[in-house]
Amino acid sequence: MTGKPLTIGLDLGKLTLNRKPFAFTDQAAIVKRFRGLFEEGYQYDFLMFSSSVDFPEEYGVDDMSPREIEEFVQECIKEALSFRYDDGGRKEAGFKGHTGDCVTRSIAIASQIPYKEVYDALALGMKEAGKKRSARNGILKKVYKRYLEKELGWAWVPTMKFGEGCRVHLKADELPSGRLVVRLTKHLTAMINGVVHDTYEPSRGGTRCVYGYWHKEE
Repeated sequence: MTGKPLTIGLDLGKLTLNRKPFAFTDQAAIVKRFRGLFEEGYQYDFLMFSSSVDFPEEYGVDDMSPREIEEFVQECIKEALSFRYDDGGRKEAGFKGHTGDCVTRSIAIASQIPYKEVYDALALGMKEAGKKRSARNGILKKVYKRYLEKELGWAWVPTMKFGEGCRVHLKADELPSGRLVVRLTKHLTAMINGVVHDTYEPSRGGTRCVYGYWHKEE
């Protein structure tokens, strides 16, 4: 194992992380804590249970056996590992400040093309479309669609048809493996082998609908 080991256990009725008690109020809180530890370089080691006691009510889980708690914690780990903070190389490229650059970011991440190169190409596309030469805040759909499909050779796969409702969500088990640029409502994000790469977690707990995705055809 590389990185720092993270041992998760049950000790005297409390959840422990590397043998230190960790209080939580709901699943979102523990997922957030796990995600922070993973980003610090910790890697999940194993679950260790010292007794068969239940969580006390103050910890948000009542009358759960060790096996049920293990399944609960495993689900939290799975959710925590489903997202990774990634700005696509924006900061490294010298860009500063807050921006609505999801199109540039997601394409740079999924395609592994330098952020500045993607930014410049999309900015030029905006200029050719009669808009300001910038990719900082919002890109016309026809501009990024042409860039992905015509210039990069990526293929669009729709997952929602008019009148059918939501059928695919932003979840690893509902999308294929590989490097994807995923289209959501007013947002694009990158997914790599089931892990969302973005500057915030956009899945809404796995309930956010996916309109479709682009992928590089072999």
